[in-house]
Amino acid sequence: MAIGDDLGIEVYLGNGDGTFQGGLPPVGGGVAYGQTVGDFNRDGILDIAEIVGTFPDLQLQILLGKGDGTFQTGASYPGFNSSAPLIFAPDLNGNDKLDLVVLQLVNTPQGVGTVTVLLGNGDGTFGAPTNYLSSSSLAAGALADFNGDGKLDLMLASSTSTVPSTTILLGNGDGTFQAPLVLPILANGSVAAGDFNNDGKLDLAVAVDTSAANGVFVLLQDYVPDFSLAASSQTSVTVTPGQTANYTVNVVPGAGFNQTVSLTCSGAPAQSTCTVSPSSVPLNGKPALTTVSVITTANTMGLTQPMDARPMSGTFSLWLKPSGILGLCVLATLRGRGRARNLQLVCGVALVCLLSIGITMSACGGGGSSSGDGGTQAGTYNLTVTGTFTSGSTNLTHKTNLTLVVQ
Repeated sequence: MAIGDDLGIEVYLGNGDGTFQGGLPPVGGGVAYGQTVGDFNRDGILDIAEIVGTFPDLQLQILLGKGDGTFQTGASYPGFNSSAPLIFAPDLNGNDKLDLVVLQLVNTPQGVGTVTVLLGNGDGTFGAPTNYLSSSSLAAGALADFNGDGKLDLMLASSTSTVPSTTILLGNGDGTFQAPLVLPILANGSVAAGDFNNDGKLDLAVAVDTSAANGVFVLLQDYVPDFSLAASSQTSVTVTPGQTANYTVNVVPGAGFNQTVSLTCSGAPAQSTCTVSPSSVPLNGKPALTTVSVITTANTMGLTQPMDARPMSGTFSLWLKPSGILGLCVLATLRGRGRARNLQLVCGVALVCLLSIGITMSACGGGGSSSGDGGTQAGTYNLTVTGTFTSGSTNLTHKTNLTLVVQ
């Protein structure tokens, strides 16, 4: 057990039976105004982060645990001036390194509270502080995923005696927060988050103490779990016939949605195929990626019969034989005829040969004209990726659009 007091941090080692040993010598070197614990250097031993110093010139001090209940002084960060801070040690950006969120509370009508974020480096040190000013005074706060998107948000009790308000800072999942959302809900004391009505949605309990009202108020959330689709990279891809266009689509759960979404693709041009892989994704509070692939077909053109052409038809064979015999007979009679008629006979033979050649070329697919299998036609095509979830009377459908350009 670690307790902050005017002497610093006092540690009491447990006996394992609900009792504790005498306190160890204080650490921290000054008045401890607020503290939290966490393994900030990832060595498996708990460390302490505290706000310490002489008010109003305070600093954030890191105490690295030795594993025996004692600590050594680590990095420190100046610039803090609240005598009533709250310190949280979450992982805001999902890199398995603990960060720090310090609420510098100022519970007066004239004061403006500050939220300070320091991203952890995983070695007991932290990056430069980032400050977010609340809309008014700051009495308390709670860190939780209030909108069910898998990112930690911050709820602040920011009411004054004349302006009732609750401030929400929605997290971006990278250690930063969006602009404050100020709700006209009274909250000027301690706050706590929990699913108080067992509907899978986080609710809020706030302590209120004003001349107009006092007590504990419970705020129930009424959002509907859902999901959304969004292209996570490029939305337009240009290819030539025969190439494959690939897109990445992000399936994002919202408001605690934890079901399986089925995905399909439509709008692909003729002579192409569009597939989604995987075609269904289970969502468990975190976004899932899926790949959309459009496989186009190359153009194949030729002037000769392909190697796998079908055999000549029976009709063509019947024409070919008599035409050849007729030509031989005519040639055989050339010697016994007069020269005057030779020209007519030669013309007749030529006609028979031309007819035979024409029939032959027709049977082979046409000899002198271009032929082949047309591929995917050039143009711009609008693809639609559709995600659906159906269960009983619940039917959720969302779409996102992609562009395919075939040159």
